[in-house]
Amino acid sequence: MLGDLVSGRERSSVVCIEDTVELSGLQLLCSFVKSLLKRLDKVHILCFEPPSQLLNPCERLLIHDGFSDTFGWLGTPSCLNVNSDIEKYLSDQSQRSGQASANQRSAVVIDTLTPLITQHGAVKSCQIVQNLCKAKLKGGNIAQVVFLLHGDLHSDHSLTLIHHVTSSVLKICPSKSPNHAAICNILHKKPSGKVIKLSEHFDVNSSLDVQNVEEWKPSNAMATDVSESQLDPTANLTFNLSLTDEEKQARSKLVLPYTKAMDRPVIGTDNTSGGGEGGKIFYQPDEADDFDEEDPDDDLDI
Repeated sequence: MLGDLVSGRERSSVVCIEDTVELSGLQLLCSFVKSLLKRLDKVHILCFEPPSQLLNPCERLLIHDGFSDTFGWLGTPSCLNVNSDIEKYLSDQSQRSGQASANQRSAVVIDTLTPLITQHGAVKSCQIVQNLCKAKLKGGNIAQVVFLLHGDLHSDHSLTLIHHVTSSVLKICPSKSPNHAAICNILHKKPSGKVIKLSEHFDVNSSLDVQNVEEWKPSNAMATDVSESQLDPTANLTFNLSLTDEEKQARSKLVLPYTKAMDRPVIGTDNTSGGGEGGKIFYQPDEADDFDEEDPDDDLDI
């Protein structure tokens, strides 16, 4: 699944790569950039952190400086900051970069969404991401938005809101396996509405290619031991509750009282053809009973 998302074989309009201080998601983000350059006409990278040395600007890869004056305190007019109208800024930059066809397809990559969330909050940041997906730049449309999110810097509520507006969430963490560098927990929402959740091992080589992708499942050895102990409630007891084969055989030969009553012969009567005598009710009146043998309706003229 991870390889299909990076290569574009699996469609996803908004991809969120969530990392932590334990493992950076920058290499995986650069893998997306490399793949986007193969599939699309232009890739805009909004850098709110110093740009990685792994990326080399070119005619089709436009790196926009958003880290020199991130919050706009210096008042640099041509510099991108968190208060800029990103859609208008990208449209102007696309027009300045050269003549572009009307059918040009572009992608927007944000190296970190954390400054936007810090400045505007999660709700406003979600609106910015959604507006970028629907934006129509001068010279084409935006086909995909990919951004990096430092998950350990935000609350669970903020992360839930961000995940809600994305079509794919890739949470990466270090792998304990010696054969792989990282684990990616994937939550992918297909256009049909189907939701896929799985975890995969992966590596990113020096050429920024995702490789060695294998599905990862937690070891079930402990779960098997627990299930087996739950199946046998008499295990690990200080006293014996189980039966031996001889005790089980003796229990099977035991005749219970109700089986004797069922085996009694049925006594026939004259007014029943081969049937039983039937049940009888014997009632002994009590002293408190108000028993009157006279007809209560005897005084009525019927």
